[in-house]
Amino acid sequence: MIQRPIDRRIPDGWEIRQGTGVAIVSPARRRAPDLLVVPSEAVPEEREVPIPSEEVLLAVEVVSRDSATDDRVTRREECAGGRIPLYLLVDGYDPRGAGVTLFATPKGGDHADSHRVDWGEPVALPEPFGFDLETAGFRVPRD
Repeated sequence: MIQRPIDRRIPDGWEIRQGTGVAIVSPARRRAPDLLVVPSEAVPEEREVPIPSEEVLLAVEVVSRDSATDDRVTRREECAGGRIPLYLLVDGYDPRGAGVTLFATPKGGDHADSHRVDWGEPVALPEPFGFDLETAGFRVPRD
């Protein structure tokens, strides 16, 4: 549900990757966000070689019950520290109610900007995407 609309709007020369490792801050710290948008030339030929975080345009995490704190705090801070410009958190377990938050403008160990929408509302993805990502089709977890 998330990949298709982004795939239609990514700039030429960029691609979406799932399960691809990202070297956050140093090659020793490696994460694999649920979805990445990276330049095609940054994708290594060998799957086990991580992509440097500074090559990533957008990282997406879909929160699961077991990873909620990690996705909301640790991974968000790692993306900011790794200078990933956009971090999209899709959180069906948010205690305030299911929502989607776009974090932008990495500054220090966090992001200077964030925008949260309730599940079902569109979230604006800035350029180079330049469109509203519809979240109405996202499935809210039932467990």
